[in-house]
Amino acid sequence: KTLGHKPLCKGPALNRKIRNVLHDLFTTEWQWLQNLSSREEAKLFNDRLRKSPLNHKFRGGEIALVLFGVNACVLCIHPGFVDKYGPEYYKNVMSPWYDRHKTFLSEQGFTVEYIDHPVFVAGQSIMLDYGGAAVFMNTNSPKIDLVTQIFKNKRGPAPFLWSGEEMVTWHDMMDCFSFKTTCEGDQASGSGAEYHFQFPRQVFGNDAVCCSPCLEIKTLVDPLDADALGEHFHKSYSAATQFGFYLELVIQHQQDWPDDALARAWSTVDEWINEENGALYDCPQLGNDKFNRIIHLLHEI
Repeated sequence: KTLGHKPLCKGPALNRKIRNVLHDLFTTEWQWLQNLSSREEAKLFNDRLRKSPLNHKFRGGEIALVLFGVNACVLCIHPGFVDKYGPEYYKNVMSPWYDRHKTFLSEQGFTVEYIDHPVFVAGQSIMLDYGGAAVFMNTNSPKIDLVTQIFKNKRGPAPFLWSGEEMVTWHDMMDCFSFKTTCEGDQASGSGAEYHFQFPRQVFGNDAVCCSPCLEIKTLVDPLDADALGEHFHKSYSAATQFGFYLELVIQHQQDWPDDALARAWSTVDEWINEENGALYDCPQLGNDKFNRIIHLLHEI
């Protein structure tokens, strides 16, 4: 078994160490979020996210996917966070956590860098700046050159002065995060996917939350992405279980997906597929007819 590009799973002792490091991250972030004042929250989150439970503001799950060896890197921002969030997360969560475990994490090939320059990413009709945030990366990943190219290379003073070779596309960005998509970032229709950590007491130390959003993908609007989603979740689920964590796949608006695409997305998630308690029931708006069609297709795949 491997973590990233370098063999890391040398036995239970290393897995326990990574698990303990993750628990420290979860605790650090949870305590920071709990202690924010109303004024501080207003500076960091948009109105919708400010009213959401703490677990929906949580970013530790994506960092876990890097530690699990699934993703090459994670950019510690969120569409619901405003510009000040990136620096504050780095100062209060990422930097002190990494410093406490720097020797171990660096030995395993993990590092964190604060990107203090613009990182413009071109969608079909808009340009987004992803600078001003921490990037946690696995330097042993085969995608590390792409990560370096996107986040560490400083480009010209403005995107309209760049050549085509300098432009970072949404496809580049998602590939950097180890997920291939057929769509551009500004083509998202609201249909996306989330990976949820189960058993919140293991993650947060309390039962006050129902789940922890882990990886949010907002570009799954083309049926071709269904295969990529199923494969990526299968890798994430399999890796997480090595460290005693369990993930659940949640597909938003899946009632709008074509039957064959939805079945392909679920086809690799054997642990969750059965008629009585499968994860498909987490989306009751599917309706019995569509649910039964998907189950039939799953048995044929």
